[in-house]
Amino acid sequence: MTGVVTFAHAHPFTQAELDDFEQAILACQNRNRLVAELAKTSLGAMVQHHGVAKCNLMMHALNHKHGTEDTQQ
Repeated sequence: MTGVVTFAHAHPFTQAELDDFEQAILACQNRNRLVAELAKTSLGAMVQHHGVAKCNLMMHALNHKHGTEDTQQ
């Protein structure tokens, strides 16, 4: 089904993990190319450490927090 997101294999995240993830996501958009590249490296390390499912869950939470979910009209 399109638009259905499941997180059956994701581990719960803490607020601190979500905050760190959000900061990395935002830093990837930094105009300073060095900062953005370092943030992308950091984000990749987070995915390696936490796993894709948990990072997808955190991204879903951030999309919901900022009102950017695909399901909103």
